[in-house]
Amino acid sequence: MIAALKERLTQLGPVGHSVCLAFVLLVALVVTLPIPMLANGSAGVWAAVLAGLVVWLASAAGIALGALVSGPGEAMVRMLIAMSIRMALPLTACVVVELTRGTLSAAGFVYFVLGFYLVALTVDTLLAVRGIHCKAAS
Repeated sequence: MIAALKERLTQLGPVGHSVCLAFVLLVALVVTLPIPMLANGSAGVWAAVLAGLVVWLASAAGIALGALVSGPGEAMVRMLIAMSIRMALPLTACVVVELTRGTLSAAGFVYFVLGFYLVALTVDTLLAVRGIHCKAAS
């Protein structure tokens, strides 16, 4: 069963990759939700939810635009496109939230972005390496 799951993960396209990432981020959100709820109430919950959404949107956009690349050196170009988008969108959101100094900033939006970013980066890297390994083996 584990081998079948690993095989299925290697065959995921960009949409499946994004859905898998969304599922993992949703699990991470559910696990961490009591912390912002106890610390900041509803503002903390909104900060965590919006941070997870920003990270997922950035990752999904990077995956989608990276999938459009084909040709020589495609792995490197895909990685650079995905990495640029995955870093730029959350960083921009963090700067905007911190400059406004609103309730999201006080509720720790930036910290939630950092946490979800690390989760998303780990999952995305594992899925990408699995996909490269599968292509190299065939």
